[in-house]
Amino acid sequence: MTAPLILPTLVGDAVGLRAFTTADLPTIREATTDPLVPLITSVPAHGDDDACLAFLARQSDRMATGAGFVREGLLRSRETVGDARRDVDMYALVVGQD
Repeated sequence: MTAPLILPTLVGDAVGLRAFTTADLPTIREATTDPLVPLITSVPAHGDDDACLAFLARQSDRMATGAGFVREGLLRSRETVGDARRDVDMYALVVGQD
């Protein structure tokens, strides 16, 4: 069994990278008002609290389950974004591969 993934906080001169927190809800809610953002990301299309909290939960789950996943391939024209078909990267957990 692998150790749980701990997301570090990275701070540079011009940018910082950290995990999402509930303090980000106003920013997530604001992003839902841009018609393009929900089309090309997993940010919800409606900015109610439940949808934004579910988004935060998905991000935490992705971080936790993302440990050990590797890119397996590209699914051509898999998703519709707006009026266009888009490619999607496919990831998998390959047992025994580090």
